[in-house]
Amino acid sequence: MELDTIDIIFLVGYVIFVIPMFISLFYEYNKTLETIGDWLVMLTHLLVIPPVIMDFARKWYVFVLIYSLVTSIFYHLARLGYIGMLHSIGMWDVAAQNILMLSTFTLLVYDPMSIPEWAFLGIAGSGLFIASLGEITIDRFYMYEIVGGVVMILLVIYLIYRFVRPTPLRNNTYITISSILAIIACVSFYVGGNIEKHKYSMCHSIWHISAYIMLYFVLKSIQTNFKPVRRSSRFSFSTVYS
Repeated sequence: MELDTIDIIFLVGYVIFVIPMFISLFYEYNKTLETIGDWLVMLTHLLVIPPVIMDFARKWYVFVLIYSLVTSIFYHLARLGYIGMLHSIGMWDVAAQNILMLSTFTLLVYDPMSIPEWAFLGIAGSGLFIASLGEITIDRFYMYEIVGGVVMILLVIYLIYRFVRPTPLRNNTYITISSILAIIACVSFYVGGNIEKHKYSMCHSIWHISAYIMLYFVLKSIQTNFKPVRRSSRFSFSTVYS
């Protein structure tokens, strides 16, 4: 399947922006580069607009997207020193991003079938769990890192699975692009958490760009012209397309 013009624009723009940002991480940072990174880590939040427009009819998911956007903006404002409570806002943001990742995974697995209520309870429960106990450490990893990592890995595995075993319910071209972007997003997020402080904003901006563009292609991969096969009953385990 051929890509739409807007898809090509996003991909070309992604390459034009991300490659120089990636290369810059191998050089010593001065105040100018650090400031550029700080601006980018805030401005890249604008890339949430295409996924919101793409999925505007699915109100619950749009709400999750906007909620995660708000928490991320507050976290980065706190990290840049504009507001206080960095630690508390950081945990709030981590919980919200885990909810977004789980929501995206659930949407991919079930749509166009109705998502069972137990799945929504699981998504909400994961957010509460991360916000409350996310700082518990196992070995040298925080609980929120473990949960977030598992969810992101599951998302990547599902995307690769759909690439290997296509279904008419998903556009395989967009699934392929999403898989690549998801892997880049995972790597950039991990590196951003371990890189020098003055390079964090630039590296984390790559995560923002990769994750938001990935969401755009993930949502576009869902074939919405299919009607639900059946409606899930309360707390029942629904059949998933394989």
